[in-house]
Amino acid sequence: MELKFDSRTDLINAFATPIYFFQVDEPERLNQALASLVLAKEVESPGLRRSNVGGWHSDDTLFSWDDRAVEVLREATEGALRTVVPLMVGGNCAFDVRLTAWANVSRYGAYAKRHNHPDCQISVVYYVAAGDLPDEDRPESGVFEFLDPRPHAEMSALEGEPIGRVMSVQPLNGRMILFPSWMYHQVNPYYGDGERISIAINAHVSNLTRK
Repeated sequence: MELKFDSRTDLINAFATPIYFFQVDEPERLNQALASLVLAKEVESPGLRRSNVGGWHSDDTLFSWDDRAVEVLREATEGALRTVVPLMVGGNCAFDVRLTAWANVSRYGAYAKRHNHPDCQISVVYYVAAGDLPDEDRPESGVFEFLDPRPHAEMSALEGEPIGRVMSVQPLNGRMILFPSWMYHQVNPYYGDGERISIAINAHVSNLTRK
């Protein structure tokens, strides 16, 4: 008996999870303005405790801050969503979106515990200042990690099969990452001397209609 199989047509990667990466072109000017604004806000407010351990976490009203750099970031986020949402639903569509955003400032030893973002559909992280990169002594310093969303899948994985592991992402200045809000993620302790500044954004999508 002969079995026919073509990996191009006879293979389905079921339940794949999309993660989207955008890069702002020449982000230095935007990031400098955002960093100055965020650090000034940090001086004014003690911040919140959410998933962050150490560091500073603003409230979620960042997009109401009166500054042109904030408007530019919002416009960039909306543009990324106009690209991503049709890909997620499999075709052209129209939709409304409401955004909430907050700033994070991490210094030596700060990290974020495992968490996700309820009550929204798409979450975003934008890196204003990635800070110091990992080195040989601290290879996972400040690395952003997505957790495998399939619970207990590693219990029956084949040796060498990439199941039950984390997906590690290195922060870069001007990098914007979009991902499903239900997906658990965390940030390893940051051991750099400089500040790590990021902006987290939640997208609440509504009134979606296919074209």
